Amino acid sequence: LGVPCVGYELLPSLVKLAEQTKEEVDVELASFVMGDMLDAPLGNVGILVLASQCWDQNLLTRVGDKIHAELPPNALVIDYTDKLKEWDSLGRSPVDTLVAPVSWN
Repeated sequence: LGVPCVGYELLPSLVKLAEQTKEEVDVELASFVMGDMLDAPLGNVGILVLASQCWDQNLLTRVGDKIHAELPPNALVIDYTDKLKEWDSLGRSPVDTLVAPVSWN
């Protein structure tokens, strides 16, 4: 799509898989960081994609606080669950929700 993208992942095996996939499909503007998204800078993010389906309440709260503090006001947040509407700390209400199929369902 021509948009730079940075992925954060805690598991080294998944970072390696992401790098391999990037090479196989010839994606140039993607990079991957083995690290915690709580350490990721969000100040210049336009679209934030989360995969919170296995996060506990503590992590949800911490991520919500980080988004509220750092994410630009017009940024789009996409999550694989409907948990965003529970995040009081965001200080924003979801604009809409959508149910769509994913490869693991």
